[in-house]
Amino acid sequence: MCYLALLAYSLAAQLSLLFSLAWPEHPRASPGS
Repeated sequence: MCYLALLAYSLAAQLSLLFSLAWPEHPRASPGS
């Protein structure tokens, strides 16, 4: 169970990084700019 949670967290982190790299025009950190 713990391993699954860690795997899911790792996958989510990779996806978020991939998205931020793929779409630099729309940064989630600062949607106001």
